[in-house]
Amino acid sequence: MSMADQGPTPSEVGQFYDQMMPFFETLWGSNLHVGYWPEETPELPLEEALERMTDLMVSKAGVGAGKRLLDVGSGVGGPAVKLAQATGCEVVGVTVSPAQAERARQRAAAAELAGRVSFQLADAMKLPFESDSFDAAWAFESLFHMPDRVQVLSEVRRVLRPGGKVIIADIVRGPELEAQEEVFLNNAFKVNAFIAAETYPPLIQQAGLELVELQDVSANTMGTLNRTTEYVFTGPTSETLRGAYGEQGYEAIKGMWHHAANIYAQHLGYVLIVARKPA
Repeated sequence: MSMADQGPTPSEVGQFYDQMMPFFETLWGSNLHVGYWPEETPELPLEEALERMTDLMVSKAGVGAGKRLLDVGSGVGGPAVKLAQATGCEVVGVTVSPAQAERARQRAAAAELAGRVSFQLADAMKLPFESDSFDAAWAFESLFHMPDRVQVLSEVRRVLRPGGKVIIADIVRGPELEAQEEVFLNNAFKVNAFIAAETYPPLIQQAGLELVELQDVSANTMGTLNRTTEYVFTGPTSETLRGAYGEQGYEAIKGMWHHAANIYAQHLGYVLIVARKPA
């Protein structure tokens, strides 16, 4: 557990995303995650960087037609739909947000993928699926909401077929993150805990998985919140948010986001992890 006395419940996390869905969709559309800026293209527009991050996850998933992937914390469905379109695989997403689940279903239907991409309400700590029923899984910026990463990854291992891969994209804490900053982030974003990157290898092993790759992409992703700030609190997007939350709510979100962006850029990191269920 982090510095907070008690982390949010799955229900509280779901309510947070229900309430904040207009904000996050205004920020990032269907990709509710950080952007990825390759070293050779640091000036890439935010929207394209978000797509690059989704593409990176798709490339690491290694699935194709006839394969089945579990999306743990599926958001509004953008990455799941893109994965299915790019590879021909089946995707089953789980989320604790009813509003996100409904929006994700709408997105799959609009892409004519409702028969191959589905979403349901479920707690990742207790996955409602049979053992050995998925070829792969990913947790795309969702594990920091979970009370127990080992429990979640143990559940993922259970539902994976032998040799199946799990890809994790997670925000990690840096050594200079102060207690008051951590508490602020935990409260603002319904975080249970950020952990250090070096904590992951033993955690993966404890969950019964084999670590294949741990890649630090902090330098490629850390500009996301500051670039988002420049984009979303100016022009038409600011008026969209004022309409959704009112002037007082808009100013509160704006102040929270500015503070979080500064902490994120200075004191957090980002890792991509590939692990495997033993064959």
